[in-house]
Amino acid sequence: MTIVSPSFYALTAVFLLLYYVLPGRLQWAVLLAASVSFFCFAGVPYTIVYLALSALVTWYAANKIGEAKEKEAEGKGEAKRWLLLALFVNLGLLAALKYANFLLTNAGAVYGAVSGTAVQWRVNWPAALGISYYTLQLTAYLADCYWGICKPQKHFGRLALFSSFFPQMVSGPISKYDELGKALETEHRFDAENLREGLLRIVVGVFKKIALADNLAFLIPHFLHADVAGTAPFPLLAMLCFVVQVYADFSGCMDIISGVALLFGIRMTKNFDAPFTSRSIQEFWQRWHITLGRFLKEYVMYPLLRTKTWAKMGKGLKKSFGKSAAKKIPTYVAMLILWFFMGLWHGGGWNYILEGVWFWLVIVSGDLLTPLFKKINAGFDTEAAWFVLFQRVRTLLIYAVGAVLFYFPSVTDGLAALKEIFSPFFFAAPEKISAQITGFTELSGTVITVGQLAGMGFAFVLFLINAHLERKHGGLAARIAHWPVSMQVLLSAVLLYILIFIGAYGPGYNAAEFVYGGF
Repeated sequence: MTIVSPSFYALTAVFLLLYYVLPGRLQWAVLLAASVSFFCFAGVPYTIVYLALSALVTWYAANKIGEAKEKEAEGKGEAKRWLLLALFVNLGLLAALKYANFLLTNAGAVYGAVSGTAVQWRVNWPAALGISYYTLQLTAYLADCYWGICKPQKHFGRLALFSSFFPQMVSGPISKYDELGKALETEHRFDAENLREGLLRIVVGVFKKIALADNLAFLIPHFLHADVAGTAPFPLLAMLCFVVQVYADFSGCMDIISGVALLFGIRMTKNFDAPFTSRSIQEFWQRWHITLGRFLKEYVMYPLLRTKTWAKMGKGLKKSFGKSAAKKIPTYVAMLILWFFMGLWHGGGWNYILEGVWFWLVIVSGDLLTPLFKKINAGFDTEAAWFVLFQRVRTLLIYAVGAVLFYFPSVTDGLAALKEIFSPFFFAAPEKISAQITGFTELSGTVITVGQLAGMGFAFVLFLINAHLERKHGGLAARIAHWPVSMQVLLSAVLLYILIFIGAYGPGYNAAEFVYGGF
């Protein structure tokens, strides 16, 4: 079961009916039952034990932290021990289930290099559905309880629901307890406006996923095919298509998730804010996967900067290099750790880590060169339309470099692709480019129809309209929610019609493969 499958919407409809028919005090139990059902149908059923263990340890430790905090000074050490124990269990499960093979592969490579004997160490431990998301969510909850930001939840069932709320199990967002937990505990009455907007969000999200993202995913490998790759612009086109695919796929998934949650009267934390209108890569990451960036800043970077180690680092640098170095270098080191974990969170692979380091390098370089950029830009109107466009295109290309590293599991392949993408293809012999275009035309004719290309064009136009409306109006679904019902029904029917006839339903198609669904 996936969140774009008919069975998912059938399950949602059944529990939605129960949600509003049964007494309000039972709504949380209905959502918990829906979450357990979805987990068992969508993932490996027995791995729910890992989720239950994490929720149980978190619930018990948080309450012990709360009790220790009431003891004032003498309870600080006890509270810290419970925090560390719970973090060890939760993060240990995440490391064992998600990163064991990465660690074993690298250990095997080192052993082979030293001993001269090739080894291949691997384990086959299925990870729980959404483990990367719920582990960080529970980690944030534990830290907030320890810092006194929120009170521990006494009811285990309610905390279990916060851990496993079914719409967000596939791709997040990573919510805080005071955002989602309270909303899950509140009784909700049926609201026709929520129903209408929620359904529209689902339709828009499914359309972005299937009509655009999946068709691009189907097409991109052929841009990279040996018969059409080389010095012609196909690798560059593949890179730009992948950027659109990732955004359409992930934001489409968020639309579906927020739409389903809204059916139950719950508004999810915002995870995107028109990222491709950003004028710098730092601003981009403040608008892209917002909840992951927020988690890493609030629970990794800022706590590091407050430690005694970082304070000592600053004092030592101040004596040797002055105030500026004492302020910047510790921050840059903490940022490097943040971006290392940002990359590692996406998966056990050096390509992901390199992607994170790339963004760190760009942001730090930009900060160091700010005085120079100010001098260069002094002669320009930095608010002029052409200059804003230049900054947005620059940001897009910087992100696209990271996206290429994300796309290729092998770092070597990713770097080779980047070399090919940014090669001066315009110096190629005309006959070579012509031959490659002909080869691609013949190849693509076997995998995608003219109708699909036209449908993708229409989907892309809607995608751009949605991106334009995202920041000021909350996206296309929120905007058309205010239209007459007849117009909403007509637009939804058009989108569904296009989905049926131009969806990428060819050999090997699998709508379950959300780009961020495996993290």
